[in-house]
Amino acid sequence: MPPRPPQRRSEGLPSTQGEPTPQSALWAAWENAAHALLVNEMRRQRVTYKELSLRLAALGIQETDNRLNRRVTRKVFSAAFLMACLAALGVDVTTLVREAGQRDARQKEERPGAVE
Repeated sequence: MPPRPPQRRSEGLPSTQGEPTPQSALWAAWENAAHALLVNEMRRQRVTYKELSLRLAALGIQETDNRLNRRVTRKVFSAAFLMACLAALGVDVTTLVREAGQRDARQKEERPGAVE
């Protein structure tokens, strides 16, 4: 199962108490979590950037191994890029999306009348 994004300060997200946290710090925490998710899955499967490039090509996505390495190392990439890479690695991203939707539905049931 892929790692979940950090939830508490001890897991990498800045504290929300006290002074406001700059948006850049908040985004950096999520970027780090997305980077870790992808890199950890690649390590777990022992997939190189060259192999990931070939797997993405099988999905019709043309990316060189060097370009993939740069994109992932910079830690700034789209959700679509992350999902495509995870799909190329064989991770069932539809399950992740479905689980997230179910989690949202449960939270709405627990907080009736909450503003969306």
